[in-house]
Amino acid sequence: MSLKPVILLYDLNNNLVDEAAALIGHTGLYTTINTYNETNATEAIQQYNRMFGLVTNKISCVVTGWNPV
Repeated sequence: MSLKPVILLYDLNNNLVDEAAALIGHTGLYTTINTYNETNATEAIQQYNRMFGLVTNKISCVVTGWNPV
């Protein structure tokens, strides 16, 4: 298991998620989870926070799409 903090990326724009993950990945400091819809994002949060994060790393940050009005 990696001890790197986990960042969950979620947006309906798949290209944006992939580009952000690539930029974050180049640092080598974080593990990213790419999700492209709300269902997958929710499942990832549930999976990574099993047993209060003792089974897997807790998700440290969730980055979602922002659509300013």
